[in-house]
Amino acid sequence: MKRSILKTFILLLILISCVSVFTGCDGVSFNFGSINSSSIFSGKARSRSLSYPEGVPSAQDYKTLIMDDEILIIDVSSWTGSIDFQKVKDQGAEGVIMRLGRHERGHVPSLLIDQKFIEYYTAAKAAELPVGCYFFAAADDVEDAEAEADYVLELIDMYGLTFELPVFYDVEDKGDETMSDAGRKMLTSIVDKFCGTLCQKGYLCGYYASRSFADDYLNKAKLLDYPFWIADWTYAVEPENYPNLFLWQYTSKLSLEGVEEICDGNRMIRDLEKFTIDFKKAFSDIDQDKG
Repeated sequence: MKRSILKTFILLLILISCVSVFTGCDGVSFNFGSINSSSIFSGKARSRSLSYPEGVPSAQDYKTLIMDDEILIIDVSSWTGSIDFQKVKDQGAEGVIMRLGRHERGHVPSLLIDQKFIEYYTAAKAAELPVGCYFFAAADDVEDAEAEADYVLELIDMYGLTFELPVFYDVEDKGDETMSDAGRKMLTSIVDKFCGTLCQKGYLCGYYASRSFADDYLNKAKLLDYPFWIADWTYAVEPENYPNLFLWQYTSKLSLEGVEEICDGNRMIRDLEKFTIDFKKAFSDIDQDKG
């Protein structure tokens, strides 16, 4: 009788141990479109960004998919001057992110399209380069951020724009446009509102910041669903330290034939083009189900 009780007690301990191991593991995977990756974290709901839509793949779903190849993506604005995108492509660039517009205080209107965007966009599309864009931010609060996002959506609709890479929200301090004055909590909400507004309309959106700005002024844990584009021209970036990192701007002095001025060079850390495709497909499927 005692031996039977002891055996039952040992079996019960083994069962409890197995349950604990299972709920603490990371290894449950699922298929989402064409992606298959771990997406259940430590037996609890993962951290979700407040404005990120449900039912679509998140940057967190790609955290283990670090690329081995060095993929060059350039980013440009009207300051770059004239660009021959076919020559850029022939030299190995595999995508371009161009400034769509900016929020500039003291101007009327304060939301402005980049003077060379349409020229760049048309030429890059003709060269069959994957295209993304960024918007230079200057929001003071979430209402400003929503107005910036609405302006981007207005330009997309006005010009019939399509993107193979995401829209990015460029968050940084520059001159009198000091976004860090908003404080970490508000600035994080500003980024979430802009990016979430675009994502809820079917456009994958991420954010850009220098390493120091992101570390000092953003609560990155609340922005993990959005693809992160980091700038660090001094030190190598360790992808493992940033689970939502997709692009690393490693230089501001890239010289390419066919580019009038120097431009920024970026390395793709995780497959940003695939993420964009997966996001669009999932969003489209959800949209069709609603219809």
